[in-house]
Amino acid sequence: MSSNIEKWKESALFKKLLDDAPNIEKDLQNFNAKYRSFVERDDAAVSVVLRSHLIVEHFLDQYLASANPSIQGWGAARLTFAQKLALAEHPRSKLQMLLPALKCLNALRNRLAHRLDAEFDDGSVAPIREFITVWNRAAGKPIPEGVRLIEEFALQASAWMHSDASMINRHVPEQGLPGLLAWYQEPPDSDAKPIVPADA
Repeated sequence: MSSNIEKWKESALFKKLLDDAPNIEKDLQNFNAKYRSFVERDDAAVSVVLRSHLIVEHFLDQYLASANPSIQGWGAARLTFAQKLALAEHPRSKLQMLLPALKCLNALRNRLAHRLDAEFDDGSVAPIREFITVWNRAAGKPIPEGVRLIEEFALQASAWMHSDASMINRHVPEQGLPGLLAWYQEPPDSDAKPIVPADA
């Protein structure tokens, strides 16, 4: 083995690398500094965006399975988030209001996946802020800032999709979304007992 090393040391490539050693050392120092900046970056936004995306995708999968009961094995389909959003798009579904903000969340996640030093400004979260502003103002709640805005959106979006999936499963499990849309149009059951608040 030592004879191979000796032969290598006599090669033209080894001599070129040896001559370039000071520059190679500088490159290595620059690399180490950049690598450390990625590894040591304490960025709450990265964690929140990635976690929020995973949570929202879980409830999107649940919704799609309920909305399309004839399609089996959603997990095996290995669809991208964008493909799942395309399947969820329906002009009469209330999820239509969520789609711009869901697409925005996916864009934020993709930006992180392709650029470790990605930063987010107000413009990059505008559809999320618009959605949260409408519903929080209606509920008399403040509009969160920074990463709290992303967390609040993940919570509300997940709740919306879970609610629709639950209504489908409760009222029209075999019909999926078309059944839910038809159910919305039915007059209330006159024999149904009114819901009375517990403190009434």
